[in-house]
Amino acid sequence: MNGTPRVPADALRLIAVTDSLHGGIHELVRRAAAAVEGGATMITLRLPGEAQRILAEAARALRASAPGIPLLVSDRIDVALAV
Repeated sequence: MNGTPRVPADALRLIAVTDSLHGGIHELVRRAAAAVEGGATMITLRLPGEAQRILAEAARALRASAPGIPLLVSDRIDVALAV
């Protein structure tokens, strides 16, 4: 690495952490969009215990709803690489 961060420092100002699929993926995306509207500059998908397929579906939905916002997938490098 040449010393340049992969994620711009501005993206680290306010990180929204998802923690529940209460209401389904659609509701998760709605809450994340509200966080971005409120100033979140990054989204962390943190859903421990969820199946890989569900995490990938949620990650793709989040990425599609906020294309300019960095997305971090906690604890699942396989999902992060897949989306």
